[in-house]
Amino acid sequence: MGLKLMYALHLTCGWTTMEARFTARLWQAARHVEALAETHFFFAQPPAGVAAGATGGHMPASAVVEVPMEEAVAAWEGQRWSGGPGAGSGQQRRPPYPATVTIQGCSPRAFLTITADDFVLLLVALFSCTNVAQAAVPTAWRISYNIWAYVAVRERVRAELLPQLAARSAGRPWALSVEAMEGVWASACVSGLSAAVRSGLADPAHGSYNQALVAYRYGCDRLVALAPALSPLALQPVWLAVMEHGQLPQIVSFSEAMARRGEAEGCDPALVIGQSTLLRLVLKGSLRGSPGPYGRSPYPLGELRAMYGRARGAQRRLARWNMAAGALKNMCGEAMDIAKRCLATLAAEPDSALVRLPAKEQQQPPGSASSKGSKTGKKKGATTTTNTTNTTNTTTTTGSRSDGADKSSSSGAAAAATAAAATAAAPANGDDDGAGPPCGGGAVVTSILAPGERLCDGCERGSLVTRKCGQCRQRRYCSQDCQAKHWRAGHKTECKRLAAEAAAGAAAGACAG
Repeated sequence: MGLKLMYALHLTCGWTTMEARFTARLWQAARHVEALAETHFFFAQPPAGVAAGATGGHMPASAVVEVPMEEAVAAWEGQRWSGGPGAGSGQQRRPPYPATVTIQGCSPRAFLTITADDFVLLLVALFSCTNVAQAAVPTAWRISYNIWAYVAVRERVRAELLPQLAARSAGRPWALSVEAMEGVWASACVSGLSAAVRSGLADPAHGSYNQALVAYRYGCDRLVALAPALSPLALQPVWLAVMEHGQLPQIVSFSEAMARRGEAEGCDPALVIGQSTLLRLVLKGSLRGSPGPYGRSPYPLGELRAMYGRARGAQRRLARWNMAAGALKNMCGEAMDIAKRCLATLAAEPDSALVRLPAKEQQQPPGSASSKGSKTGKKKGATTTTNTTNTTNTTTTTGSRSDGADKSSSSGAAAAATAAAATAAAPANGDDDGAGPPCGGGAVVTSILAPGERLCDGCERGSLVTRKCGQCRQRRYCSQDCQAKHWRAGHKTECKRLAAEAAAGAAAGACAG
C-alpha cells in the first residue's frame, strides 16, 4: 500500500482525491511508526454538543472519545458517515475523524537504523498528517526533519533504502525508479519543512531552525535536478518557494517550465499554475524590459488571449473531472480573474492590437464581492453601459513609439471613437487640458489605465499626475527624469514640429468658428 501511495504521489504530487477507505487505511498504517513519529494516530468521536469539524487539537484531550481503529476503518470503508445511534433519541452519531496526540518517542538516532518498510510508513504518516488531518502539522514537521534534515539519515536512505524499494517494485504496475522515489520523498519533506517554518513551529532561536532552512533549500535544489524524471507538478514546492523568496527571473523560469511541461505531458494543474503566473506578470508590467519574449511592451493582444485560453481550457478540463481543488483556486484564482477582467476591456480589439503595459483591470465583473457591496442599486440590463462609461479609461493611439515620434494622419472610426470616449471619461490632472497626442496610421496600441491615470510618454506607464511639455504641450510626463530621457530619445527632433502643427490646428479652428 505504501508503494502504491508513492506511485500515486509521483504521478499527481498530492493533487488527487482518494477513496475514503484508502484514506482510513493510510491512517491505520501510520500506527506502525508511532514511536518514530512521536505521535499516537487514532480516530476520535466528538462528544455530544461539540460542533462538527472540531478536532482533538481544539478541545481538551479528556473530551475526545477514541474509537477502536477497526470500527472506525469499517465506518470509513462503508461510508457510513451518519451510522449508529447518537447520545440522544433521534440523533445520529457523526463519523469518527482522524486525530493525533503527541507521545514520548525514540531518540533521533533511531532513524539511522530504520528499515525500508519503516521509511515507507513514515512517508505514509507524513502524507496523512498534511492531507488527511492537517491539524497534525507538528508531526509532519518532526518526520520531515528527521528523515531529510539529518544528513546521515538522508544519505543512508538514498544509498541503501531507495534501491531496495525500487527493486521491490520492479515489474509491478506501480514500479518506480530510485530518482522518482527520491522526488516523492523530497517533495513531501520540503512541504513539511515549509509548513513548519511558516506556522512558527520551528523556533528561530534553536539550531534546528537553520538546519531546517538548509535542508529546505537543498530539497528544492534536488527537485530541480530530478525534474526530468518527475511529474511537472513536482516543481510545485520549488515554485512556491520561488514565489515567496525568489527573484523575477527565477519565477519566470519555473513558471514557464511548469506551463511547458504541463501542456506537453497533459498535466493540467501544472499548466494552469505556470500559465496563469506568467500571464499575471505580463499584464502587470512586472516583466517589461526584461530579456525574452515576456519583456515586450507593447504586447501582442493575440498572444495574451492565447495564454489565457490555454490556462482556461485546462481549468475546464479539471472541473469536468472534479479536480478544480481549493488549493488550485488559491494559487491561480486571483491571477485568472485579473486576466479575465483585463481582456474583457479589450474584447472589441483585434488580435493584431498591441497592449501597452501595465494593463490594469477596470471594473469588477457583475456579481463580484465589490459589486455586491455597492449600496446603489441598478436596474437589470443597464449595468454594463453605466459601468463602462464611468470606470473605463482606455486610450487608443496609433503608430510605433520605438523612435519616440508619432506620425500625423487620420485613424479609423473605431479607434477615434474609443480615444474620444477615453478622453471624455478621464479627469484632468495638473495643467492637463485633456488634449491627447495626435493619432497616426499604423498598428493599434491599446493601453489600459486605472481611473484618473494618464499615460507618461517617457516611461509609458500610467500616472495620476502628469505635466505637459512646456513647448509643444503635446506630450505628457510623470517626472522630469522621464521628460529628459524622452527628449534625448527623439522628442527633441519632433517638439517644434508638434508645436507648429498644434498652433496651425488651433488657428484653423478659430477661423472655422
